[in-house]
Amino acid sequence: MEHPVIFVVVFIITSILMLSFTFKVFKVQFTVVDVSLAAVCAGLTMWIPVVGPCASIVVMAAILNYRTGAQLMPDIVIAVAVSRLFVIPPMLFINLVLDPPK
Repeated sequence: MEHPVIFVVVFIITSILMLSFTFKVFKVQFTVVDVSLAAVCAGLTMWIPVVGPCASIVVMAAILNYRTGAQLMPDIVIAVAVSRLFVIPPMLFINLVLDPPK
């Protein structure tokens, strides 16, 4: 992807929305600060070369586990997986708009 800043911003916004929704479904006590902190730290961790995307999953799960006190499995693992999956459609759309096929 040629637009790393846009990717990180979309990742952070999508993660905040999807983590909040998933935690409400699982009835996990959280604040917007907890979810935002985890999303921003994971988004910034993604810029680390080679290991960034994998490390950002661990960072997000660790921060959420520490800040919310929720069970790691299934609450946090499923919330992180759902937030990661829901990043794909907006990124495909943005990539199609910014870099249309020729």
